[in-house]
Amino acid sequence: MYEIINTVENRTDEELMELVAKGDEEAFGVIVKKYLPVAISYTTKFFGAKFNEDEIIQDTFVKMWKYATKWNASKGKVKTWFYSILSSTCCTYAKKHRRHFVCEEMRNLSDDNCNVESMLMQKQERAFVREKISNLNEREQQVIMLTYFEGHSNQHTAEIMGITVSAVETLLVRTRKKLRKSCEEGK
Repeated sequence: MYEIINTVENRTDEELMELVAKGDEEAFGVIVKKYLPVAISYTTKFFGAKFNEDEIIQDTFVKMWKYATKWNASKGKVKTWFYSILSSTCCTYAKKHRRHFVCEEMRNLSDDNCNVESMLMQKQERAFVREKISNLNEREQQVIMLTYFEGHSNQHTAEIMGITVSAVETLLVRTRKKLRKSCEEGK
């Protein structure tokens, strides 16, 4: 019978975090490697492609290392905990630097099957919606981003934001209503 060697790379996120809590730098390196693409994608969607997200991402991982002993498997998955730290760091940075959410998908237009006039119209509409989203407060931007642009369920969004599912649902209803009104007034 062959014995399977359980290297650090083969461990679950939960096992890795237990090692990180004990100061294991190699385990932390595996966590960083795994979650770095997620962090880059999230911050790019939150602030836009022209924004240098290095400071926020570094801050997020520093917090993850620093507070590793506070992570508790019974309270949620490592991924949820990571998203809550990242999301909170983005919101704090946005408040501090007065930056707002800009969804990269709204910037990218496919000119396949589009004539110039319709392409310009789409670009104007996207800029209009992008502006309206940027006028929301950070909490409203966060709930829109997590549910619509990151595709998280209301349950997972609630875990990340540290609120109840019903609070997420209420916030979504209120935010969509606010966006709709803002768009109608801005026409």
